Amino acid sequence: MTHEERKQIWLERITSYKRSGLSKKAWSKSNGVSRGSLTHWLNELTENNTINTKRAKGFIQAKITPTITTEAQEKDSVLSIHVGYTTIDVRNGFNKDTLLSVLQVVKNLC
Repeated sequence: MTHEERKQIWLERITSYKRSGLSKKAWSKSNGVSRGSLTHWLNELTENNTINTKRAKGFIQAKITPTITTEAQEKDSVLSIHVGYTTIDVRNGFNKDTLLSVLQVVKNLC
C-alpha cells in the first residue's frame, strides 16, 4: 500500500474520530487501531495542512424550511440547534436570557 493510500484511509479514520466525540483511547480501541497510530496521523496530517484543526469563528449557514402548522403543532414546535456533537432544543415560550447564557457557554467550549 502506498503512502497516499494510507493517507486517504487515515483521513477517513480521523474524520470518523472527530465526529465520534470519543477520546483517542476509546475511539482507537473501538476501531481496532493503536492510539499511537491515531496520534501519529493526526500530527502528520495537521503539520501538512491536510486537515483543518482550527474551529471556524463567526456565522454559520443555516437552512430554514417553512412549513404550515396547526395551532396545536405550533405550541409544541421545537427549534433544534446543532453545535458540533451537541443539540440544543428550543421550545416555544423559551427564556431568551437562558438561551443566550447556554449559547455563550457552548461558544466558550468550542
